[in-house]
Amino acid sequence: MSLGFDRYAIRNLRGLLFRLNLVLSGCALAFFAWNLTSYLKELALEQYSMRLNSWATPFYHPQDASLINYVVLCLCMGVYGLMTYFKAGGGLRYLLMKRRTLGNRFPLLLIPSSLLFLIVVNRHWESSNRLLVSLYLMFVLFVPWSSRLLKPLCKKPGREPRLWRDRIAPPYQWGARYGGAILLTLTLVVWCVLAVEPIRLIKGPVYVLNEFRDIYSATRIGDEYVDNKLFLEREEIKGPRAAKFVKANALEYVHQTNTRGQLHHIGHILNPLNEHASGKPLPDVYMQYGWGNTLLYKYTMELFGGASIDNFYKCYIYYILYSVLFAAMLLYLFRDGLFVFCGSVFYAICFYSCSYLIFIIAPGIIPTIHFFDTTVLLLLTLYFRRSNPGYLLPAVLLSAFSMYMNRQFGLVLFLAMSAAALLYLWENKRGKERYLLSSAVVLLPFVVLAAPVFETTVNSSSTLLYFLTGFLSFKPSSDAVFLTVLYLVVSFQFLFLIRKQTHPLKYAFVFAFVYSLGLLTYFYWSGLSNHLGPVLPFVGVELLLMLRLAKELLPSSGKGRSVLAAGMVLAAASLAYSYGSTIKYFYRDKKVYDANFTQHAVYQWEFERARIVTTINPEPLRESISLIHKYSPRKGDGIYLLSSYDKLLPFLADRYSLMPFFEMQWYLFTPKERAQAVSRLTSSKPEYLFVENDIAEVVADPWELYFDDLSINNERRSNQQRRLELAKVFAAVEDAYEKVDQGPLLSVYRRKSLQGASAEN
Repeated sequence: MSLGFDRYAIRNLRGLLFRLNLVLSGCALAFFAWNLTSYLKELALEQYSMRLNSWATPFYHPQDASLINYVVLCLCMGVYGLMTYFKAGGGLRYLLMKRRTLGNRFPLLLIPSSLLFLIVVNRHWESSNRLLVSLYLMFVLFVPWSSRLLKPLCKKPGREPRLWRDRIAPPYQWGARYGGAILLTLTLVVWCVLAVEPIRLIKGPVYVLNEFRDIYSATRIGDEYVDNKLFLEREEIKGPRAAKFVKANALEYVHQTNTRGQLHHIGHILNPLNEHASGKPLPDVYMQYGWGNTLLYKYTMELFGGASIDNFYKCYIYYILYSVLFAAMLLYLFRDGLFVFCGSVFYAICFYSCSYLIFIIAPGIIPTIHFFDTTVLLLLTLYFRRSNPGYLLPAVLLSAFSMYMNRQFGLVLFLAMSAAALLYLWENKRGKERYLLSSAVVLLPFVVLAAPVFETTVNSSSTLLYFLTGFLSFKPSSDAVFLTVLYLVVSFQFLFLIRKQTHPLKYAFVFAFVYSLGLLTYFYWSGLSNHLGPVLPFVGVELLLMLRLAKELLPSSGKGRSVLAAGMVLAAASLAYSYGSTIKYFYRDKKVYDANFTQHAVYQWEFERARIVTTINPEPLRESISLIHKYSPRKGDGIYLLSSYDKLLPFLADRYSLMPFFEMQWYLFTPKERAQAVSRLTSSKPEYLFVENDIAEVVADPWELYFDDLSINNERRSNQQRRLELAKVFAAVEDAYEKVDQGPLLSVYRRKSLQGASAEN
């Protein structure tokens, strides 16, 4: 009986190790680019670092910000992908080169190399150490070696791997008689469940947390409501009542300290619209979420009576509309119940993974900001399948309009559309048609955006430098970086495999890949996992397109058919399990949010621009609005306001702030912005100036006895320092003013020179 090894098995093992080498070599290159960027960035930060005001320091992390790393990573992998895609001599030459790498000549080296590959993503390692390991991986896995040097050390390699067509699994076939109907029903259930929370918010009532520390709520303890201010003055630190008090106020206190709650985020939509409607010059209107996108909210709210806090949530109808468009895109792309089901569940997972709190707070995740991406891909796929320019031109126009809606997301959509369309035209068209349509794809968007109707001088980039260099940026998890690198490598390798194909879904895959690359910059700017939800759906679409392409292009016979079938079933089961976990997490978060309104006294606001249910006592705000109306009687006028209430009071009073930003405390990054604010006051010489009471006083936080950890302490200090920055602006002009009136929140100062002049007359 022979104890020898089966040559065929050994060759299969060599083929497996070869493919592992392909992936690891790409990962080595990717991590080399990432770690080299980190290392150079650390060296640069030793010489230069932007000096921000002390309040911004806890939020400014240039050493952790990974946007530059990600951009360099994409550029490096893009060059690598293009080199392999357009390499002369075709795939065989490339495969022969890869056969000569040290990792393939000595397959056992892949074992320690794989371990080092996992170690290299360890975030606790210094950059220099990770860079050295990346260089080692480059040496072992990527750099080709001369066959002459290796000939004495190893045998000749086996025959080249079979064509990719024979390696990828064949298509999945329906096994169950009623499988299609069951999957369709489950898919409809997923989409219907997804619409539940947006519909609830659209119908109302709208609940809003108290994010103002100086307007105390009343907490329910047992059967009575306790005034928070009185409870804190008693300093009742221990005991069951104190424990209940702390638990009931944990959520609201976090928002009162960081001042980044619902009113802060919604204010970045409502305040620019209010300023624009009141006549503030466009160059002074700060639009964080895009001019066209913000106007879409305006037109939507006007359908329900005009701009207001409660009508803002009517705009959540776009969650439902976008879901319908996404489902239609999945149906036309895949035409297969299992693929559509997986895509639908993956989209739902992305939605629920953001948490309920982010869902009700952040306008940045409402799909209006990238509303036309599904339609563009749908139109492009129609064009790729039918070759009718009548589908291509609307896709180009929508891409152009998306840049008007939001510059950043629109530019990403335009680049993805251009990459897919130009590649299709280059590979499938000839003569004048190729060049005419290519010119239209590239030039038409800029011609459209040059039209006067799309021209705007709105201010959306005056603070961009701070955000790009690390403000509100945090270090992404090592798992996210690892998965991103793996995703890039697998995607580029798949592109290399299908480079000679002209199937319509190939170009849809190119669109999804390029678009996903661009969307991931949003995550790597922030680094926070809750920024992944809005950008991941197209990553899922791209991965499903890989499998769908395999089903379309590979032969129907062979073992691969059963492998793909089993793989898709496992993927569907895994997604269903993840769906259950994320929806449980989402509603657990909602339960905490809803409990806040049963644990506090609630008030029904009846302001013209805010008919909401909230734990904020409206009386101090109502008196402050009356004070503003007294000294600024004309509706729609601008006022000069220095207060942490500037995100809300001018809007409720139907006035607008004439200061450089509608929420000044968050934009005084450096002395430059403070000087800009002072210059605005000294040059305008307003008759009346509204200032928050005791703005220059450093008051001890009575909550510190109950909430004392590093994170909350940093937020608490930053909160106080932001207020003091406003005080510095007031101090620069205070001598020219004197107090003439005071309310519960604001004081009114009148310019002395005007008073003196009137007295003399």
